Amino acid sequence: MSHFLAVLPMALTMNLGPGIITAIVVMTGKKPIKRTLLYLAGVAIGVSVMGLVAFLIFSSIKTGGTSSGQSTASRVIDYMLAGLLVVLGVWVFTQRKKARKPRWMASIQDASSMRIFTMGFLFYSIFPSDLVILLTVGQYLAKHKMHFYSILPFFALTLFIAAMPVLSFLLFKKRAERIMPGVQDWMDSHGWIINEVVLFFFILLTLFG
Repeated sequence: MSHFLAVLPMALTMNLGPGIITAIVVMTGKKPIKRTLLYLAGVAIGVSVMGLVAFLIFSSIKTGGTSSGQSTASRVIDYMLAGLLVVLGVWVFTQRKKARKPRWMASIQDASSMRIFTMGFLFYSIFPSDLVILLTVGQYLAKHKMHFYSILPFFALTLFIAAMPVLSFLLFKKRAERIMPGVQDWMDSHGWIINEVVLFFFILLTLFG
């Protein structure tokens, strides 16, 4: 049980970036509930498909070849993924003072439903930082010989965090409208700190867990 709980903090890193910012911006456009549901559908499919693919690939590596070969392959993969996490951590640090809202984000409010869905899928599947995280989570669970459904709590928490903007608007509409811009600004300026802490924790977990 401790192994699948250990990967849950990575759900924060999955969301502290353009993904959750996009979810907030979508809520300020036309038909916010419908478009947000489409966005979350893209998130759910992106995370689950890529996460399961990563898990199954690494699981197949664990079950193939001799025991010593599996052990060597496992350590090599651990070092490679830890290296990618280090690179990701350095990138997060270097980007901490730069604007987090690219030009294309200004057009989200008028984007088509298909584009909203596609953005949710891409941000949470093949966006470079999230792809590294999904590979790392899949490798970690496969290394500890967990079943494929052990990744579901990570999926659920990732989706729940992505849905927090719409849940906040539904539960506390007026207050959320006042608070959400401040939350977005705080995430732009301080979210990198949480990312760095989680990444450092998982680098250690990948190498020594």
